[in-house]
Amino acid sequence: RILAGAGTGRDVTLFNCFVMGRIPDSLEGIFENLKEAALTMQQGGGIGYDFSTLRPRGAPVKGVGADASGPLSFMDVWDAMCRTIMSAGYRRGAMMATMRCDHPDIEAFIDAKRDPGRLRMFNLSVLVTDAFMDAVKAGGAWDLVFDGTVFKTMDARDLWDKIMRATYAYAEPGVIFIDRINQLNNLHYCEEIFATNPCVTADAWVMTDAGARQVRDLVGRPFVALVDGNRHASGARGFFSTGVKPVLALETREGHALRLTADHPVRVVTARTRWRLESAWRPAGELAPGDEILLHDHRNCTDWDGPHTLHEGYLIGLLIGDGTLKADKAILSAWPRAQSANGGVDGDGVRDVMTLAEEAARSLPHRADFSGWLAVAGRGECRLATSALASLANALGLAPGAKRITPHIEAASSAFY
Repeated sequence: RILAGAGTGRDVTLFNCFVMGRIPDSLEGIFENLKEAALTMQQGGGIGYDFSTLRPRGAPVKGVGADASGPLSFMDVWDAMCRTIMSAGYRRGAMMATMRCDHPDIEAFIDAKRDPGRLRMFNLSVLVTDAFMDAVKAGGAWDLVFDGTVFKTMDARDLWDKIMRATYAYAEPGVIFIDRINQLNNLHYCEEIFATNPCVTADAWVMTDAGARQVRDLVGRPFVALVDGNRHASGARGFFSTGVKPVLALETREGHALRLTADHPVRVVTARTRWRLESAWRPAGELAPGDEILLHDHRNCTDWDGPHTLHEGYLIGLLIGDGTLKADKAILSAWPRAQSANGGVDGDGVRDVMTLAEEAARSLPHRADFSGWLAVAGRGECRLATSALASLANALGLAPGAKRITPHIEAASSAFY
């Protein structure tokens, strides 16, 4: 943001994310904050607001003898504004909305995104207090209060379950443990935090119906994500840039790796028998060596378009597995079983691999003198050397001494896989 804006003469912000001030519970104050939000997004900033300060739906507005429409109706106004404003002239704005867990409209806030067309420009999070979590643990009652008036009393666990069901069904709202955040805030003596701005890393991989893609490739455009083989459409903006946050490196014994924030939930196995498997979500920062992590099951989603062919994928797999990549050529080696004097070599899987590899290699552009597999005298080894495979490897981001799975390989077609 600083590099893009500083010294350019453009009237833009040099910061990504802003948690705005409290919204006064008055029409004048509400629309003054709306104006401030519009100007901030016009200059390139993402914004966060706490709507807990607005009186709930149905509360009296004594000055005009009417009932309040509630905070969600004004969130709809913010949402329409955000769709209209082009942030810093080239990208849509991004907003975060929070509401306290004791606000009388919290149930409507939790269910707001049940309608897929509503509040699409917002990320939503519930501000959860220590008192509420104590009530959930104890199975106690929970008052929904505004300005000292109790509008409703409900079971705390019912409200918590409502949040969890909504999060499971459509991935929102999130939860912010606001008392804990303010406790740990180094500036707690002079400020109060009441919203945040969420982020994910740009190099994180997401499985989509068009194949594996990195978050950076999905910024600003809609996509369909695969979650355990099920398709889930993103919002119109897809991912959007927000800011910077420390990340952890998560690695498994099988070689899977992921960079993620410490509060990012990871699904871990909590119990396993022959007949059932139980799991739970756990923050990445709380994982311990030996925890068993569940991966997505995409086995029912086996076909997607993309670059590169089955033959190219077969050759690259052999090259990365046990081949040699040089500056001018790639070399595959094989050690087939020797033929016996009175029989063949039926069942020799190595020769089957050699046949498929040569068939794949001949699908690449070659010089006329390409001769396929050649025997190495006295070693029982056969080699297939080809500059065409080296060119393909280079195009996919491989290099001599650096044979690895690259982003180009990850983003290839299902046939290549």
